[in-house]
Amino acid sequence: AALWNARVSRESVLPAFVADNSSLDFIAYVLFYRCQHQAAVQPLLKEAWDRVRTYDACFILPFGAIPYVNDGIRPRRQESQRNYQRILERLYRKQRKATTVHRLPLDCRVEEERLQWAISALSEVRQATNSTVDLELQMGDTSHASPMPHPQPRPK
Repeated sequence: AALWNARVSRESVLPAFVADNSSLDFIAYVLFYRCQHQAAVQPLLKEAWDRVRTYDACFILPFGAIPYVNDGIRPRRQESQRNYQRILERLYRKQRKATTVHRLPLDCRVEEERLQWAISALSEVRQATNSTVDLELQMGDTSHASPMPHPQPRPK
């Protein structure tokens, strides 16, 4: 709960941010690890949906697009990682604001191509919503980025 509250608090005061996860990642972890009773998941899920609907864009990378790093949060076994990815993608498929969710094409493998694809997607979002998404953000320039809290590793 503390990590969730920290994320919500941080998102609420920032005019814009870049994060490598979203509110739905928290819910996907809850569902994957089954660390909440089903009755407790529904209010969290509603709150996560409310947060995600305020995002200008969410990018989903295909499974395996980034080499796995054992961070103590994601499962170690590849099949378990794939199951977590399925949960996350299922949550995103339910997203009603279709302009928000962008899935990286499988053939977009080179970092520069990915950046251009993301900028193009953000440009479309900007045009569709009159958003103020900053398209000047360049790779390596994190001055516009604000870090978001990550779920912490489970105690062993």
